[in-house]
Amino acid sequence: MSPRALLSGALLGLAACAAPTGGWDSDALFERYPDVRAIEAQRLGDLTPYPAIVDGRVELVTCRFPATGQPVPVVITGEEWPSSWGAAALGAVEAALDSLSFARHRALAAPGIRIRSIPDAGGTGPAGLADTRAECDVGPREGAVSGVRGLLVGSEIRIRRRVLGTWTQERAATAEDWLGAMLHELGHALGFQGHAAVGDSLVQLEQSRLRFLARRVLEGEPVAAPSLRALYALPPGTRLGVAALSPAARSVVAGVLQEVEERTRSAGAPVASRALVGDRHARITWRWSDGASVVLRFPDWSASLRWGREVDAYRARVGAP
Repeated sequence: MSPRALLSGALLGLAACAAPTGGWDSDALFERYPDVRAIEAQRLGDLTPYPAIVDGRVELVTCRFPATGQPVPVVITGEEWPSSWGAAALGAVEAALDSLSFARHRALAAPGIRIRSIPDAGGTGPAGLADTRAECDVGPREGAVSGVRGLLVGSEIRIRRRVLGTWTQERAATAEDWLGAMLHELGHALGFQGHAAVGDSLVQLEQSRLRFLARRVLEGEPVAAPSLRALYALPPGTRLGVAALSPAARSVVAGVLQEVEERTRSAGAPVASRALVGDRHARITWRWSDGASVVLRFPDWSASLRWGREVDAYRARVGAP
């Protein structure tokens, strides 16, 4: 057996035995969806859920693009976009997810992904090479699995063309670094928040493993995306559990929901109910047609779920961005 095959077998063994890190009961989900459990090397249990309000509770839900059969629109802006690398990354993810494809557009007229190429290593942009913001519609929907829509309304990837090297001098990102980062951020843009703990995965955080996947793409070899396949095998807005709130957070959530109810009576229903999940924090925002908004924030959301701690919450002022 080749060294690469031995390494892949060892990694698959680790993926099978490592405990999930998302902080929710994946076994209960797999009892409802045994076909998802059967996806080889999937690490769905490492996913960080989106927050949604259902019947006054903060529930944990999945979010992804709709399975309409239409390609996910992709808009690319910015400078020094490496066309061949970008096409290779998009093509590799398409091949790994046979239920999903991408289509380049000049502008987004429907939910899709915006990719911004940043030519230098300084100024406004991601702290490292790349980052992603994926906004989920968590408004109510009759007939949905969890009572919420659970659909992405837009994702934005920011990726740099140059990075800081030795003595803080800028250098061009290598093909392996850039492609590994783009594959990873596409995983987040498609709805998988958090990181797979082990295994060869687009949403694994370990940089050497991402460079390994990038080399496979550069060599024309396929890459696997089992965790994304597992996510897209579930209905949008699948319920994963309920957040355990601290006493103070329960009071904050009750106050925010009362404010949303009062504003709805006076100004009509919100035009949007959106959730965001980052590496650390999460939030839900209600927006009205007059520009007003109510923002409910969950500090240390990911770590609180992962370690089984009570989730805290606080309310941002109305109209806060």
